[in-house]
Amino acid sequence: MPIIINIILNVFIFRLVRYSARRVQPTLAAYTVTNGNINQQQRISGREIALLRQMIFMFTIFIAGWSPMFFVLAIKQIMHVNSMIYDSMVVLCETSALILSLNLFVCNHELKKYLFNKIRICFVRQ
Repeated sequence: MPIIINIILNVFIFRLVRYSARRVQPTLAAYTVTNGNINQQQRISGREIALLRQMIFMFTIFIAGWSPMFFVLAIKQIMHVNSMIYDSMVVLCETSALILSLNLFVCNHELKKYLFNKIRICFVRQ
């Protein structure tokens, strides 16, 4: 279920970014002529490709971090699972959440600038 929600939200975000970019700055469209009909094809901008790459990375980390835990929980219903295996899956989930959080901090330019200024102020003598 979380995977489906994640996919739906990512598709919604991508469509919103794509349509808002088209309203703000329309790009040149490629025209093709097929049987006398003129078809307009939208080009994907670099911003949209970067967003798509970021979404794929985050989705992959989410799947890689949480899928093993779901499998262990399913197996745990049927038979006994060693506590070390269970604990290692918990660590994997926490690592996945940490990577996703750090990735969001790294990709948010305004937040990076704000944190850099706050840290710089701490080291400047007054």
